[in-house]
Amino acid sequence: FYVLVLLIMLLSAISSGFRTAFIPPGALVAIVTMFPRGVPDFFHGTNVFFYTVGMTWSLSNELFFYLLLPALFLAKSHTRSLGRGTAMLIVGVLAWRFGVFMGLNWMFLRSLFIGVLCYEICHARAFAWLRPVLAGPVGTLLIGIVLLIIVRDYDSAFYSRAELLYGAMFLIVACGNTGFGLLTHRATRKLGEISYGVYLLQGFALFTVFHHAHRTPATPLHHWVLAIPAVLGLIAVSAATFRWIERPCIDRSRAVAASITRLITVFTPHRLRQSS
Repeated sequence: FYVLVLLIMLLSAISSGFRTAFIPPGALVAIVTMFPRGVPDFFHGTNVFFYTVGMTWSLSNELFFYLLLPALFLAKSHTRSLGRGTAMLIVGVLAWRFGVFMGLNWMFLRSLFIGVLCYEICHARAFAWLRPVLAGPVGTLLIGIVLLIIVRDYDSAFYSRAELLYGAMFLIVACGNTGFGLLTHRATRKLGEISYGVYLLQGFALFTVFHHAHRTPATPLHHWVLAIPAVLGLIAVSAATFRWIERPCIDRSRAVAASITRLITVFTPHRLRQSS
């Protein structure tokens, strides 16, 4: 993300002809909170938003969700129902205020909680019979049917019904369906590893090629002549950023996670620690 920020600042400075080195006062806050209110206009650059194509919207939502989990865990650890209800109420109010401050779209958070619900269903004893059914050919067939419905009836994922259909596909995959091995293929797993980089850098790569190199393609053939090399280059760059940036940070994060776990344990009641 911060590599992307530096690239955006560099190109927006070039776009403005280095006329000014002014950075908006709220840019630092926007960077730390991962652009929940949009991409700031670095150096008075033009079309700065298109360098990300709005793809950073999910990052602040994910950050909020991950920060909320320890608070929910501590609230749930109260033994008395009254204390638990009070703690959950406090967490809810604080989460709402923090969400308002970060400008989060609560509609997007629904998708995160749908994912949590899918996980709980897949691991619940009451639905143990469902997992082998969805993991087999029946689940693959259902994915195909759901995709056909989405393509036929919806032109956006922002419809609530479409969101539920995507959740149904996620449930099937979470229960172990691999699409006849497609999702566990070595090439697919490699693409999965670098998908975060592809997700963040796609706007920067495609916008740079189409806007700064050749502007708007005149024909579909012209479009694909530009798009295919751009996508291949995007995959190569994402593989490099994963190898030299993401992977080392992931490895180092384990020590940080262990420290956070020890800190949470200090504030966790002894009864809950024993049950864990």
